[in-house]
Amino acid sequence: MAAYIPVIGVTFNISVFMILAFLLVLQLRFKKYKASFSYALIDLEAMMFLYTVLKIIALYLRIVTDQDRTTVFITNFSAHVAHLLVYIMLFRFYVIFCRPDHQMPRAERFMAAIPALVVFVLMAIPSTRNEIFFVDKNGVYSLGRLRWIIVDAAIIYVAMVICVIIKYRKELNSMFSLCLGMNIFCGLFVFTGTVNTVFSSSTSNLVMALSTVVMSFFINTETENKLRNDNQVDALTGVRNRSGLRADFDSFCNKELWIAFGDVDAFKSFNDRYGHSCGDKVLKACGMILKENFHDTCYRYGGDEFLLIYDSPSEDFTHKMKKVIQEIGQIQIEDTSESISMTFGFTHGFAKNFADVRGLIEGADAALYEGKKNGRKLVSGSEDSLGDNDGVGAAYLFRKEERAVYEKSALAIAVYQIIDNKPTAILVSNGLCQYYQMDRSALIRYLNSGRMDYVAEEDVETIRNLMGNMQNIEEHVTLYHMLSSGSEYKMICRGRYQIMGDGTPLVFTNFIRLDEK
Repeated sequence: MAAYIPVIGVTFNISVFMILAFLLVLQLRFKKYKASFSYALIDLEAMMFLYTVLKIIALYLRIVTDQDRTTVFITNFSAHVAHLLVYIMLFRFYVIFCRPDHQMPRAERFMAAIPALVVFVLMAIPSTRNEIFFVDKNGVYSLGRLRWIIVDAAIIYVAMVICVIIKYRKELNSMFSLCLGMNIFCGLFVFTGTVNTVFSSSTSNLVMALSTVVMSFFINTETENKLRNDNQVDALTGVRNRSGLRADFDSFCNKELWIAFGDVDAFKSFNDRYGHSCGDKVLKACGMILKENFHDTCYRYGGDEFLLIYDSPSEDFTHKMKKVIQEIGQIQIEDTSESISMTFGFTHGFAKNFADVRGLIEGADAALYEGKKNGRKLVSGSEDSLGDNDGVGAAYLFRKEERAVYEKSALAIAVYQIIDNKPTAILVSNGLCQYYQMDRSALIRYLNSGRMDYVAEEDVETIRNLMGNMQNIEEHVTLYHMLSSGSEYKMICRGRYQIMGDGTPLVFTNFIRLDEK
């Protein structure tokens, strides 16, 4: 039976040879697109391939009689060294794969060298080498009393790999169980090498090759996902880009959406004055704020333009927009004196399909354009954004110099309009504009209830008189308000009604000037 063991070993190793040859061809064919840990896996596969070739030759020499003793010795010695290098490469691959930076530090390199170095020294000394393996004068290869040293070194490497996997289990996430299970499985087959048969050694080699195939599959999938994600994420701001938006389009269908489209005010002049490095800092800071509030549905549309998509209740959208505007206003760029602000346009509607989503985005873009025409540092919205049952419909940002005046005064405005045959109250308070579906009497009750923030008593009569003059949406209204400081300011409120190309009615109500009189 022992005579057939080398034959069985050749059969197993030829199978491994074919698997690794096919795998290497595929890996090298797409080498251009590999990550650093993929190169480490290719190195492992190449070393396994070399070890398999040497193993096949060594087993063949055991079958054929009357071979040269030196040839048998060199072949088997090289096979043992290659065997150790396979496990060094295995350890190296998992260190690089598991670590977040995909590098192998010096400490890990030193650890990887110790077991193999010890075995190599023992094989280099003739007296100890003959205790591991020897070739007699007839060219017959035999194992000695210390034959277990090479197998034990392999077991040590597998144990070290398992420790690395456990150490970086958080970084591996879903890959943790797969990596741990495969290495424990391989370790059991490596342990069978202590039985001292060529068959057990060959089966462990086959198992490792099959495990490498599995890892190659998952790593290629992981690399493709990473490349795809990198292609869908803007490198500067960290938010998703237009490729990411196209990939997410399907998830927005059959949903009620709030869409905001915005850009950084006077960004070109800021770039010209302070340079593109400072401009990049502005975009990065704005992107960070938008991503913190809108997460994966925040997109850099191009240049300084950002797109926000939200599918939760309008009250949440209003709160988030107000928070975003305040946080952007607090951005401080080193070595600059400019304040940062953004103008947003938004739309709201139910998107049944891709065309509806595109239509809403185009509507938000049109609202942004209208806001820019009426003055920057604004938020403009559509009539379709009006909420039901006293729901908040939209958030407006006033020009910064105006907002500073509002925050110091008790100014609050209520305007009653008929919009699209619906009685609508527009309440402005502390820089926030809110739309409510209510008739005139309900608005008066609302004002008298004191629920509107910062409504001074002396303003109520002015508001009541104002309501009667706002029947025509094209009408311009001038409101004079006396501040507590004694200064009088004039504010012009202009409403504009527009029908978009797709029939969507839009109302833009912007406060365009605030002059001291």
